[in-house]
Amino acid sequence: MTWKPLPARSKEDSPSDLGVSLDRLSESFGAPPSAVLRIVFARWEEVVGEALAIHAKPVLIRHGTLLIAVDEPCWATEVKWLAAELLDKLATTAGEPVASRVEVRVHRSGRGDPPGEQRSGKMGLSSGSATQATNAVSSGRPGQSARKPDLKG
Repeated sequence: MTWKPLPARSKEDSPSDLGVSLDRLSESFGAPPSAVLRIVFARWEEVVGEALAIHAKPVLIRHGTLLIAVDEPCWATEVKWLAAELLDKLATTAGEPVASRVEVRVHRSGRGDPPGEQRSGKMGLSSGSATQATNAVSSGRPGQSARKPDLKG
């Protein structure tokens, strides 16, 4: 038997760039391109600041909606209040709009696997200290009235 080379591949059978494949997959799920997803998920703390990132994590982006999981209801209120500013900051960092709206879900640790990153220790705050913690983060000092925190610039 004589050796013969395989027939030439058509362009459709050729391997494609992984980034292009990931972008097609993301698009099929209603998500933005992979480069945008990488910015949202890998640079979340840098974009939103440490104080918010401790309590809020991006879960998914689908059909223009960014789903964020928080550990306490007070943080859900904070994220909803900051939604437009968060989307603007993410769009500036990504170089294109990430989503057009934000949806927030409260997910306390100890009730199944958290949708965001698993943390060591207790993820949430006791209900008695949640408002104080929000005020402390918002104003910079415990006991002060809440005001809109500055996102990292």
